Amino acid sequence: MLENGRPREAIEKFREEFAKLKSRGMLMNIGLAYLMLGDVEAAATQFRELISDQPHFSTGEYSCLGLCEWVGNRPEEAVAVWKDGLDCKMDEGAGGIATTCSGTSCARGSPRR
Repeated sequence: MLENGRPREAIEKFREEFAKLKSRGMLMNIGLAYLMLGDVEAAATQFRELISDQPHFSTGEYSCLGLCEWVGNRPEEAVAVWKDGLDCKMDEGAGGIATTCSGTSCARGSPRR
């Protein structure tokens, strides 16, 4: 449904799927759907919940929360979130958060491989 430009319907479907599967991926999808709707604060809340449930689990939620902060005109908070995400156990593909940070003041060292 996200691919078809129907994020509201997608949120309902992802919530139903989460109720059955308890999958972090469904929660991530809900946050992304809120971003598609332009509801940056609802998206940020979703990504914060993922981070608070399992801190430093994966860079994905840190990347997305940082994006929410950036779009919300809170660049210092965005950089802080991205820096914090550098300590995650799992890195997303395509360079992960280190790639996100490379163009900002949070760059530190070389990207993970």
